[in-house]
Amino acid sequence: MVSYILKGKAMLKQAMIITLIATPVAAKQKVNNAYVEDHYSTYYERSPEMERVCNTVRVPIYGTQKRSPTAGEILGGAIIGGLIGGTASGKDEGAAVGALLGGVIANESGSKRDVIVGHREVDKCDFVKSNKIIERTKYDYSTITFTVDGVTHTATFNK
Repeated sequence: MVSYILKGKAMLKQAMIITLIATPVAAKQKVNNAYVEDHYSTYYERSPEMERVCNTVRVPIYGTQKRSPTAGEILGGAIIGGLIGGTASGKDEGAAVGALLGGVIANESGSKRDVIVGHREVDKCDFVKSNKIIERTKYDYSTITFTVDGVTHTATFNK
């Protein structure tokens, strides 16, 4: 229903334009320089898009480093081993063997830790949202300009 009304309005405007031009002709007046000009406006839209952005970054290379135990750690291992060996066996020989094994275990179990031993370069890419600006043009209205007996007339209408 709405489209019929809009079409009816457009047809009415066209009839008015034809009447404007035809009336002087019917009255035997000369119409000169009649032309129609369409008018447009420009507007800008933002169009979101994802863009892949890559950068070269330095990342660490890790390695394991063993730390030698201190004399205090070896002595502590020997003391604890001696106490355990002496208690378990009930004899001094067991305490001596326990102290020896405790010192050896403390020496072998020096702590290990990860440390940075170098760097390497790696490409790291991410997707970043950005707005692309798009220029658009749309129809606004039209004008008809014509001259009758030296007088210029302009009428505005929509197609």
